Amino acid sequence: MDDIKGMKIRTTGGPPTDMIKALGAVPVGGMGYADVYLNLDKGVIDGILESWESIYSFKHYEVAKYYTLIPFHVVYFSQSMNTQK
Repeated sequence: MDDIKGMKIRTTGGPPTDMIKALGAVPVGGMGYADVYLNLDKGVIDGILESWESIYSFKHYEVAKYYTLIPFHVVYFSQSMNTQK
């Protein structure tokens, strides 16, 4: 728990932001996924809450030093289609 204190963690809004604050880290919001790779690499942010799919899709594994599997929250991605159109 002490390891996360003071770290800048990119989060989505809502409950994940409150959770990061409660853990003593600094939530960073308003950062699009296109900016995360470069900001992780430069040290602008120390970490990110994301799914394995995002780590792979956005190649964050290239710039992240460590991964911690913790069931914090889930952000769902969906594609909706009207099969009648």
